Amino acid sequence: MFAPPVADLSGKIPFAMHQSGFDGFFPKAIQRYYMKSVYLRALDDAAVDTIIAHAVGQPDPNAYPIVWHLGGAMNRVPPEATAFGRRDAPFMLEITSSWSDPLESEQHIAWTRRFCANMEPYTTGKLYVNMPGFGEEEGRFAPAAYGTNYERLVALKKLYDPTNLFRHNQNIQPMV
Repeated sequence: MFAPPVADLSGKIPFAMHQSGFDGFFPKAIQRYYMKSVYLRALDDAAVDTIIAHAVGQPDPNAYPIVWHLGGAMNRVPPEATAFGRRDAPFMLEITSSWSDPLESEQHIAWTRRFCANMEPYTTGKLYVNMPGFGEEEGRFAPAAYGTNYERLVALKKLYDPTNLFRHNQNIQPMV
């Protein structure tokens, strides 16, 4: 049996409250973060066992997984209606590591990457755009994040930003 939820985020909340709602998970003294995410096909026993095995082996209390239950109202919007087209997975797994000592960077990043890689058998193969790690997926990240909407976003980028001025993010190249 699962423990009671840490938080219930299922209701409407003001935007500013949402933006600051996770501040407690990121202490001000900690300046290094590394996040990855994958969409899960299901939350079956094997996936849960893998999550628990990695959570127990976390390098620090500030390294943790979060399972986001998706669905409901977000699935009532057609995938092509917005840039965010990943509405078909029932769960998303966020893997976050944060630390302050720069000498621990390799350890934290390796834990997060290993965790993400070991979850691969349970994923849809898709990624969430706001948790890109260091963009290791390079040219594969944006197509995996935007799915069928990617080509439309490339066309918009080509039309409105053909020189790729706005490129310091999980970039969509203006040409494929």
